[in-house]
Amino acid sequence: MTYEDEEADENDERRARRDTLMNRRLRRARGEEDEDIEYEAYPAAYGSRDRSRYEPPIYVTPGSGAGAQLFFGLLITATVIILGLLFGPQLLARFATGAIVNPVQQAFATPTPTIIDRATTLRQIRSLNRLETQSFSIETVVEASVQRNNPLDLLLGDKLLLIASGEVIAGIDLSKIGENDIVVSADGESVTIQLPPSEIFTVSLNEQRTRVYERSSGPLAPRNANLETEARRRAVDEILGAACEGAIMQKAADDGRRSVEQLLGALGFTSVIVEVAAGSCIAPSGT
Repeated sequence: MTYEDEEADENDERRARRDTLMNRRLRRARGEEDEDIEYEAYPAAYGSRDRSRYEPPIYVTPGSGAGAQLFFGLLITATVIILGLLFGPQLLARFATGAIVNPVQQAFATPTPTIIDRATTLRQIRSLNRLETQSFSIETVVEASVQRNNPLDLLLGDKLLLIASGEVIAGIDLSKIGENDIVVSADGESVTIQLPPSEIFTVSLNEQRTRVYERSSGPLAPRNANLETEARRRAVDEILGAACEGAIMQKAADDGRRSVEQLLGALGFTSVIVEVAAGSCIAPSGT
């Protein structure tokens, strides 16, 4: 027998041994054979070393036993008892006085809707008193004279030129609102209000910028102290007339409506209707 034949036979024997070992492992996995039988039958497959040296170690998790569970249970129970003895009387006292119950009830209580009545709305609007919404400023030149329209004016005539600067302030007098001018819905969400017409509050001259520009009098003309006063009166009339031509009354009414709408919206109304008209463009009494 040649060397090649001997090597082939040895390879066939090793393959047969491996096949037999594989079949035994499969039967052991199915529970048909024991592992020791395999070792005893084929010790060469495992070698001559002591098998106990290579068995996997057994790990034991600390506290995984019944004793550890009992220990932790007793520890938790003792902790709860100690905390109860320390803080229990205080919690019971606060619960009895309502220090804990009342905040909880307030947190979950149903909010009470706030309904604004007509009287409350009227008081808050009237507190604004005069709502000044428009200011008009202008400068003008006014002539005042005492003339006879004859040759005597050269001797007795008196003439004055006045440069006048003035201001007109208009708005709405909220103190004139009556209770019947405000209508509030039953749920307090809507309001309708009728405002008084816009009016002129003041017509005044700026004294620092108002001055007599020129005055000419005849050599025999008496001193007329009322001539400058008359010029000032005409200046006030002309300043007011210019403001009226500039639609100050309508602008004051529109601005007043917007201001009251913003006020009522801040009071919590979701629907606001404000009605207002432009008043007469006349100077207040005593101007």
